[in-house]
Amino acid sequence: MSSKVQFAREAILRLREDTRQARIPAERLLAEQLGMNHRTVRRALEELVAEGVIEKRARVGSFFCESTGAIPLALVLPSYLLTPAEGQHLMVGMALDAIHDVLDHRLYQITTIPYRPDYFEEDAGQLILQRKIQGCLVVGHYRVSLPAVRKLMNAGVKIVLMTQHPALVNLGLPAIYDNIAPALGRLIDGLVERGRRRIAVVRYTQPRYASMDMALEMAARKHGLGAPDDFITWIANEDSELDFRAFDALIQSKNRPDAIVVPDEVVAGRLFREAYRHHVRIPDDLYVAAVTDLSPAVHPVPLTAPDSITLARKRKTLAAQELLELMTGKPSAPVEITVQGAVIWRESTGPCP
Repeated sequence: MSSKVQFAREAILRLREDTRQARIPAERLLAEQLGMNHRTVRRALEELVAEGVIEKRARVGSFFCESTGAIPLALVLPSYLLTPAEGQHLMVGMALDAIHDVLDHRLYQITTIPYRPDYFEEDAGQLILQRKIQGCLVVGHYRVSLPAVRKLMNAGVKIVLMTQHPALVNLGLPAIYDNIAPALGRLIDGLVERGRRRIAVVRYTQPRYASMDMALEMAARKHGLGAPDDFITWIANEDSELDFRAFDALIQSKNRPDAIVVPDEVVAGRLFREAYRHHVRIPDDLYVAAVTDLSPAVHPVPLTAPDSITLARKRKTLAAQELLELMTGKPSAPVEITVQGAVIWRESTGPCP
């Protein structure tokens, strides 16, 4: 099942939850309402009909079937992941694919609940309790209200975290996340091996992980690069808005580094645009690598990074399996499972071996 079709399925199911309507709009009208291709919507409808979620009545239309008694579960995630700029079909679609691969749709009904980082209780917490949702996969944000999460725990909601933010992990819940610190160390090792010594590492101001700090300190000491603070450029993101001023100045500087490691595909896209605008050639003038890259096909030069898509799928599958175990009687415990992957060296860091 493609991620776009899966996303369309979830959007259609939300119609029933958000409006309590039984009748489904005509296919093309529904596609317009959802902002999706009508062929994608058609396939999603066909799958839901085959699963008994929707029934078609001749000369009348399509309707949601009565509830089958499936156990309600939710994928709870920051609302900004549902914006086109964040690659909604890829990130959310992969999560939904993994959930449906693990959890039988006949036994579990999955819904998606977005939340604004500062309003977890209002956007997600209250809705989860109102709908009597019994289990959640929570994509965490560092500003999520801890009392709101504890309230769900006290209500008996089974929760698996997909975050490594310490405050959430310390609640004693199962947590599945990528351990990206080793990848950062391997990227710096590889760049030094390729003759690059003026390396700049770009990081977000929030959240800040001790494992990343340690990886940078070890790499700097190992290669004699100086203090980490001397080669880190920070991108402020406290309000979910990215402040690129320091980053743009780095590209424009006469003392520009000969290699830059960015945190993800969003910053990589900005770097490629700025480099082109200032006639900086990648990789001839500047090597570029990313710690995470969920959009490898969109870059003008293939970007060196871990195989982030495979890692993301593995992480989401493990999280869904952990939730399934909780739903079938396993006691909740503070288990942490990290996912790691090898770096794939591509043309953005010179000739590939």
